[in-house]
Amino acid sequence: MRLDEIKAIPILEVAEGLGIVVKGRSAHCFSHSPDRHPSLVFNPTTNRFRCYVCPDTHGSVIDLVMQVRNCSFKEALDELNPNHFTHNHHNRRFPEPKRQKKNQKVSSPAISLEYKNTIFNTLLDVSPMAPEGLKYLNARGIDTATAESMGVGFLQPEAFCSLYKVMIDLYGRKTLKQCGLSHFFLLAREGLSFLLFPYRHQGRIHLIKARCLLTKKEADLREINRFVATEPAGILYNQDTLSSSTKVYLCEGEIDTLTLLQRGHCAIGIPGVSSFREEWFALLANKHVVLCLDHDAGSKLASEWFEEACDAQGISYSHFDLPLGMDINDYFNQEEAYIGYAQS
Repeated sequence: MRLDEIKAIPILEVAEGLGIVVKGRSAHCFSHSPDRHPSLVFNPTTNRFRCYVCPDTHGSVIDLVMQVRNCSFKEALDELNPNHFTHNHHNRRFPEPKRQKKNQKVSSPAISLEYKNTIFNTLLDVSPMAPEGLKYLNARGIDTATAESMGVGFLQPEAFCSLYKVMIDLYGRKTLKQCGLSHFFLLAREGLSFLLFPYRHQGRIHLIKARCLLTKKEADLREINRFVATEPAGILYNQDTLSSSTKVYLCEGEIDTLTLLQRGHCAIGIPGVSSFREEWFALLANKHVVLCLDHDAGSKLASEWFEEACDAQGISYSHFDLPLGMDINDYFNQEEAYIGYAQS
């Protein structure tokens, strides 16, 4: 089958074959739990799917197989070929994912946090903020001092590729992959420059999250993820600030966190609405949490889940009321622009 023919296989049939229970055009998401209100939506017209909670859960029938099965592009194509899937057998299931063989080679142990911190600092030391990155941040109301205080870096695609080769000589290709730095090739190979947001805790960098400069609309049109991290976040962005205040603003993403930090608030960030870990609630005990998630459908579901969890654990919370479709950064930039206009 040609690629266009594979992408034309009805997505509802593919979902059924993967064991997803679809009611109408919705289903509970396979990427996050709990999903009390079905947030996975299928569009038979465009033959695509999207989760309104998980920012990275969307795409074509091929993406659906890759994400549900956690398999490669080629393996997804194999599952979708006529030997495994036909339009005439709606009840036919895709083959079960391959199980790891007992004698299969065990992956190498993870490198130490100290060594990872050394490697990440090497990367950031030669990735200072550049005019292109500053222009992007300044357009969102983030000044140079705030970006520098949080150690935000910047890399153009060609610079990253050259730097990666140098770091291979320093640390070895295998070590860089273990650190997750090879993940940034997903952006560099698309010719995209990107900002670097280090997640620090107690003086060490645990991970780095990269953000390209495309808008959400531009990224969706190109079917590119705007965000790539060296690994899933095990700590909050700016977590160390929790010790400085009994009132904390919980933001969605790094830009919103920087927006509030610049204005003197105790702000922490989560990488996305579906990334909050239950063990983080212990960090919020005896604090008042102001929930500053974006005002959209996906964040509304996340807010409801957060409220239930806070009620269950006795954590005090409130909401930062945002206009529909806005995030914290949009709101403050609009308010300050309005005030400036009114005073002029």
